[in-house]
Amino acid sequence: MLNRVTISFATIPLLCLGLSLPASAQSLKDKAIGTYALESATENYADGKKLSSWASGNLILDASGHMSMFLIGKDRAKTSESVRAPVGPAVGFYGSYTIDEAASAINLKIESGVTPVFDGTSRSWKITVNGDVLTATAPETKTPEGMMTPINAWKKLK
Repeated sequence: MLNRVTISFATIPLLCLGLSLPASAQSLKDKAIGTYALESATENYADGKKLSSWASGNLILDASGHMSMFLIGKDRAKTSESVRAPVGPAVGFYGSYTIDEAASAINLKIESGVTPVFDGTSRSWKITVNGDVLTATAPETKTPEGMMTPINAWKKLK
């Protein structure tokens, strides 16, 4: 009988301790899931030049691992003869994604995009999530203007 009472009294503080521990931290994937609007976009060139060519955009990361992203340029023509012929500059693609928690990265498997350059490719972005803002830094990319590193900040929509 004494052993049962001792075990019970020893168990109560452990249970209380368990009840007082904070909930586990939210995973990077859980923080990243959502629909975002472009807050800022910068193209950083090796020579120090910084461009902000994008007027708007959306990033969608759903809970099942599907994604889509598009950016619409500031300097595109205001008219088009066809709804089927996009007027650039524009970047857009869709596919699937996984989150590498240890590397703080999102790995994109692109199915198709607005240009065939994206079709069937994989890309990886370093990401941080601070509150409602997801910041994605892509690897250095070749452009007609030279090599640049794109950094996009996305604000979660509510």
